[in-house]
Amino acid sequence: MSLTPVSRAARAATVYAVIIWAAAALFLMIGHYADNGKIGWPPILVALSGGVLGVLGSVVLFTVAAGHSRHPAARRLPVVLVAALIVGAGVSISDAAFGTYVVAPLVPMQPNMWLWAIGSYPIMASLCVACATLFDVLVQQDRLTAQERETAEARLKASDALAAAERARLQALRWQLNPHFLFNTLNAISVNVMAGRGSIAERMLEKLADFLRASLDADAGELSTLEAEFEILEAYLDIEAVRFGDRLQVELVCPASLRAAPIPGFLLQPLVENAIKYGVGPSAGPVTVRIEAQRAGDGDLRLIVSDTGDGSAASAPSAGVGLANVRQRLALQYGARARLEATATSGGFRAELHLPWDGQ
Repeated sequence: MSLTPVSRAARAATVYAVIIWAAAALFLMIGHYADNGKIGWPPILVALSGGVLGVLGSVVLFTVAAGHSRHPAARRLPVVLVAALIVGAGVSISDAAFGTYVVAPLVPMQPNMWLWAIGSYPIMASLCVACATLFDVLVQQDRLTAQERETAEARLKASDALAAAERARLQALRWQLNPHFLFNTLNAISVNVMAGRGSIAERMLEKLADFLRASLDADAGELSTLEAEFEILEAYLDIEAVRFGDRLQVELVCPASLRAAPIPGFLLQPLVENAIKYGVGPSAGPVTVRIEAQRAGDGDLRLIVSDTGDGSAASAPSAGVGLANVRQRLALQYGARARLEATATSGGFRAELHLPWDGQ
C-alpha cells in the first residue's frame, strides 16, 4: 500500500523529531553536569520527560500542519508557527509539572521547576518550530516529487498516444495505395485466365502473393531499409511487367553503400504507380521506369523515380493524390527535414525525394 506525501513526511519527520529531542535532553543533562560537577536522577528524569513530551508535542504539531499542507505558504506558515509556539509552551509546562509533582516528592530538586519552565520555553518553542518547519519542507518536497512523477507519466502516455495515432495515420496513408493496385492486378489476372493464358495468370498470382506478404509484414510506423524497399518494388514491377510486356522497361539503381539506409516502407510505391499508370499506360511504345538511390551533396539520401512517358502525371488528379500521400507521410515521419519535388520533364516525369540520413 503506497503512502501519501503527508504520511511519508510524517513518518520521516517523527524519526527526526526523536533525534532532535533526544539531543536536546542529552544537552540539558550535560549542562547540568557542567554546572554542578555531578548529575543525579532528578535532572535525568526531567530531561528525559522533556524529550518524550517534545516528541509527543511534535506529533500533535505534525497533525495540525498536515491539515494546512495544501494551503499557500502565506496562509500555511503563520498557522504552523503559532501552533509550534503553543506546543512549545505545552511541553515546557508539562515538563515543569512532571518535575514538581512527580519527581520532587521523591527526590528534592533545585531550582524551582516553574521558574525553569519559563526559562526553557524559548528553547522548547524553537525546537517545535524546527520540527514543524522540517515536516512542512518534507511534505512539500514529497508532493512536488509526486507531481513531477505524475507529469512525466502523463507526458509519456500522451507521447505514446501520439505515436500510436501517427502510426495509425501512416498505416491508413499506406493502405490508401493498395486498392487501386489490387484492382488492376486482379483484372489483369482475370483477363489472362479468360484468354487461356493460365501460366501467365499463375505467375502474376505468385508475384501478387509475394508482394502482399511483404505489405502485410511491413509496419508503417517502423523504418525499413532501402534494400528491402527495392526488393518489394522489384516484386511489384514484376507483376506490372506481365501486364505491359515489352512496353515496360525497368532500371533499378541502388549502390551497395546505400542499401542499409533507413526509409519508411512503401514510400516509393505511389511514385512508381504514377509512373506505371501515367507513363507506361498511355504509351504505345516502350517506356523506361528508373528508380535510383543517390547520396546528395549535403549527405542526405536522394531517391529518384522517373519515366520516359509523355509527362501526363503532372496534370492527373489521382497522381496528385499519390504525391500528397507521400508528402503527408514525410511530414509525419520527418517533419520539415524531408521534401518531395515532382516535375514534368521534356521526356517524361520525375519525382525526387530528399530524406535526412546520418549514415557514413
